[in-house]
Amino acid sequence: MSSAQIKEALKKQIEEADDRLLKMVHAMMQAYSETDDAFSFDEHGNPTDAQQMRKELEEEIEKAKQGKYIRLDDLKKKSEKWMKGTRQNPNKMLEALK
Repeated sequence: MSSAQIKEALKKQIEEADDRLLKMVHAMMQAYSETDDAFSFDEHGNPTDAQQMRKELEEEIEKAKQGKYIRLDDLKKKSEKWMKGTRQNPNKMLEALK
């Protein structure tokens, strides 16, 4: 069924609906229009909507303009330090599985 066909069927059903169904459909449509779909998710799986993401990006751009940023070479050095803690000897990992 195409979107146009669904809309026509809904129009017909709404014309014939009782007050209870009308209130349910209205509440559902209001709730749908008030939600902002998740734009992305943080490292914990929490959704971030487009409005929140825009706000965070604007804040980060302002920080960068103020010189509050990390240079790429410094980031690479920091990430190497982070990664050292996660790297293990493959032989030790295989031994642990035995």
